[in-house]
Amino acid sequence: MDILKEEALFVGTAEAEHVEMYLKAIWHIRERGEDVKISTIAKMLNIRQPSVVQMLKKLNAKDLVEYNKAGVTLTEEGEKIGSS
Repeated sequence: MDILKEEALFVGTAEAEHVEMYLKAIWHIRERGEDVKISTIAKMLNIRQPSVVQMLKKLNAKDLVEYNKAGVTLTEEGEKIGSS
């Protein structure tokens, strides 16, 4: 039973780290004056574009980003995490 709790904790921690990584990448791209595009995020994080889309949908659902066809912007909460 303890192993399951430890595994759940690890998975939760890993997801939180991924969220922070994406938000920081978006923040840095924007700070460089570039448009925040899926391709730019994928290149910066060295991951595939479909993975970026999947995470952006999750971040959008958590109100950390506003993601639509026009692009990606950080919400106030996303900005706090991304800039830290």
